[in-house]
Amino acid sequence: MVWCCFVKSVKLKLQQIKKYTIQQHITRDKHLRGIQKRNDQTTSLTQPMYSEYGNSNFNLDLCRAFLSANIPLHKLSHPILRNFLENYTNKTIPDSSTLSKIT
Repeated sequence: MVWCCFVKSVKLKLQQIKKYTIQQHITRDKHLRGIQKRNDQTTSLTQPMYSEYGNSNFNLDLCRAFLSANIPLHKLSHPILRNFLENYTNKTIPDSSTLSKIT
């Protein structure tokens, strides 16, 4: 009976230590910076998912136009060309890797 009570008290003590350790960890700067970095990375993704590109006539037409004119799709990564297309078409220009998956 004494052994059983001792085991239960040790278990309770360990649970309290683990809880305290976790509480300490989540308040540390390193943890908070990691959360902020992860949130910044997920919110900075402005392009829709691939499935949305698959249904887009604009993206398909853009891909066909570049390929038929012998313009490599990686040219869409050039910032001046990308800004020009986005400004005058009012569309989000997909990444070249996304367009290569459409064809």
